[in-house]
Amino acid sequence: KSDSVKGKLSREELQNTLILSEKNINKTLPNDDASKFYSFPELCPNPIIEIDHHGNITYSNPAAKLNFKNLSVLNLEHPLLCGLAVNQEDLYGKVLTREVQIEDQIFEEYIHYLSEHHLIRIYIFDITKRKQSEEMLRYQSLHDSLTGLPNRDFFYQQLTLLLQQRKGKHNQPIALLFIDIDHFKKINETLNHGIGDRLLKEITSRLLDCLNENIFTSRWGGDEFTLILSELKEIENVETIAKTINDSFKKPFYIDNHTVYTSASIGISFYPKDAHNEDTLIRNADTALYRAKELGRNNYQFYLSHLNQEASFLFKLENSLHKALENNQLSIVYQPQVNISTGKIHGVEALLRWYHPDFGEISPSKFIPLAEETGLIIPIGEWVLETVCHQNKMWQNAELPLIKTAVNLSALQFQQDNFTDVVITILEKSQINPQCLELEITESILMQDVKSANLIINNLLDHGVSFSLDDFGTGYSALGYLKKFPFHTIKIDKSFIKDLNNNKKDLALISAIITLADGFDMTVIAEGIETKAQLDLVKNLGCEIVQGRLLSYPLKAQDFPCFLRNNSWQKYI
Repeated sequence: KSDSVKGKLSREELQNTLILSEKNINKTLPNDDASKFYSFPELCPNPIIEIDHHGNITYSNPAAKLNFKNLSVLNLEHPLLCGLAVNQEDLYGKVLTREVQIEDQIFEEYIHYLSEHHLIRIYIFDITKRKQSEEMLRYQSLHDSLTGLPNRDFFYQQLTLLLQQRKGKHNQPIALLFIDIDHFKKINETLNHGIGDRLLKEITSRLLDCLNENIFTSRWGGDEFTLILSELKEIENVETIAKTINDSFKKPFYIDNHTVYTSASIGISFYPKDAHNEDTLIRNADTALYRAKELGRNNYQFYLSHLNQEASFLFKLENSLHKALENNQLSIVYQPQVNISTGKIHGVEALLRWYHPDFGEISPSKFIPLAEETGLIIPIGEWVLETVCHQNKMWQNAELPLIKTAVNLSALQFQQDNFTDVVITILEKSQINPQCLELEITESILMQDVKSANLIINNLLDHGVSFSLDDFGTGYSALGYLKKFPFHTIKIDKSFIKDLNNNKKDLALISAIITLADGFDMTVIAEGIETKAQLDLVKNLGCEIVQGRLLSYPLKAQDFPCFLRNNSWQKYI
């Protein structure tokens, strides 16, 4: 016999009025959700609470009493019950869900309005761990795992939101800074990727230390970072921040036993001056960044509209470069190196040229970096070696004096595992005297892997090839490399020659280099000799081999024999 009255249920009726017994309940909840409510209320580990239409608690199972001891005191003011007794008539027979947070716990409520008994039953589930997992996944999807900074997706969300908020509000400016870590790839390859990752973390820490917390800082990817400055009062503020970032890189980074020096190049664009949407704003900042790199890195540049034309030009060049070899657009010219003591030709330096059918003569300073970035420098470099050796053999066959030809190597080319084999194969195929080939490498190439570089150099030396150290004096530790590596020649960089007449320091430096080379029994070549005064100065300092436009511009291969016969350089020495 039932002992129920309206608004209160017996244990039997409570079991019978479980949410599953409601008509059409399967249309309300999926089977997997409904299965949560199968067990008897008093044995259920999840809290179950029942209130009448006045908000009075008519039932709470042991789990509810254990977990919410102040339930009967707060009644409808308790967060779990707050707002449930409102507009009941419209809700009877329905099941609603909601989430309630109590301090650091989050609960999910299934609220069942029992129409027959005019009661509201609440099934409560602690979903705190699930919510924490969801929040962790959300955080991970929007943050960089290495640095902890917002990632590219988060950056896009933030920039899009800010631009939407600014439209129609007097176009209050926003600045976007695109930051690239200079020579990071070289550091990564030289020291290893683990050191590179730690360097990125140190850089992140240094950036955050020198930036205002209102600046949105994110890792774009690789060695690139982006900043959004949304609270600008004056454009000069942006310049101050860019200078601060550059200055922060002046101190070295100490990682394990390594002292790492690096710098940052920064490109800057503004909303609404430079762009009105996020993609264009980013592209313009990236264009300005490219300009900063082009100007020597370790600086910042503001976007200018004409830079897009330059970027477009470089893009077209890059695409054309892929077919430059195939279309016979590349050529080699040879600049003579003269011994001013004997008046004889010491050798020539092979210089790469590119004549584009639409753009004309392309400067090596434009296309060589593109070739290195795209990896095209490897097939191009191999073609240069083949062409130079073949040409040298033709000069030998024409009974010209033995001419040593110097060829510049790129770091990427030198680092190829098969580089030594490639050179030896070309020598054998061309059948030239190996002593007629000199390979020019820079200090930066040696820095990347000293042990491997030493192995390559000594292996090719055994085959008769000689080596020269190019751009001497422009690096950090060239003196040490003179002792470690068996170079035949040192080339004094033309930057020291340029202002030789007016710069006593450069004069003293060249004098020291010549004395040093003499001690190591090495030949010194002064590059960039363009005036008679420069020639006389290096001659007085004891430098015997010179190269530059004063003596001869770079020559086509077919013009070189005529140059030898005319002795036109003799008038300057």
